[in-house]
Formats: sequence, C-alpha cells, structure tokens
Amino acid sequence: AGRRAPGWRAPAGIAAEQAIVAAIVSAAGTALVLRDEPPADPVAACPAGAPRVSLEALPGAPAGAGGFACLVTVDGERKLVVHAEGMPDQADGDYEAWLLDSTSLQGPGLRMQPLGPMGTKADQQLTVPGNLDLHKFNIVDISAEPHDGDATHSGKSLLRGTLP
Repeated sequence: AGRRAPGWRAPAGIAAEQAIVAAIVSAAGTALVLRDEPPADPVAACPAGAPRVSLEALPGAPAGAGGFACLVTVDGERKLVVHAEGMPDQADGDYEAWLLDSTSLQGPGLRMQPLGPMGTKADQQLTVPGNLDLHKFNIVDISAEPHDGDATHSGKSLLRGTLP
C-alpha cells in the first residue's frame, strides 16, 4: 500500500540525472586538463616596487596588442620580464625582445641588443647581459622576426616602451 507503479516520470528523471552527471564529469575533466598550465599572474612576475614600463603598440601591431616589462634580479642575473598580450601566433616567424640604445636614436646606426625569442606564452623572462649599460639600452622593443636566417632586427617593431 502507498507504493506507486513507475510511470513516465521515472525514465525522464533518470535521463535528466544522467545528463547532469555527464555534464559534471565533462566539466571536471576539462578543469583537470586546463589546470595543467595554471594561468600566469603577470603582476606577480614584476615584484612590488619594481618599476614597470608600458609597452605601447606601434603602427602595424596587431589590434589589441600591448603589455608591460620590468627588470628583476634572479640568482644574481638581470632579467627582463615581459608581458605581451594580443600577439597572435606567427606561422612564419617569432616575436623577439630587444633593448635599444636610446642615445643612438638621433644619429646614424641604431645600436640594439637582442634578448631572444619571446616564445608562445604571454609572460617571458629574458636574461639581460651583465655588462649592458641600461642607462643607454633602456628602450624595450618587441619585433616580429621572420624565419629567414637573418639574426638582425627585421625592422618590424610592434611594441615599445622606455625603462625608467
């Protein structure tokens, strides 16, 4: 007495429960895959008190490109921490970070120091040569560099800012 025979609601309820369980399992699986690479915290890359320079988009830069950079010391080495956003993957090249000599901007022969390719992540930490005078080489330049075997600057600067 008091028991009901299962009607059309029982199969519908079971189907709904299965759909919910499937959605939860799918979301959990996605979260596990995504947590492989925790999102970088660009603000943490530049310690509190470290002067940051804004990297402004130059003509020809991708829409929405920008970022910032700061200098830090890691294990006794100077590093330039660069955070660049809005830089789509390049099929035929890389982005590269440079330090430009601001005193050579006015005369012939711009002097620049390559720091290396930026890689595919928004946040990079690049070694700055210990003997490089940062009072002169104080302009951060991010350029698009084709895979053409030429190690010199391509002339395609996309982001730029001046270190304090």
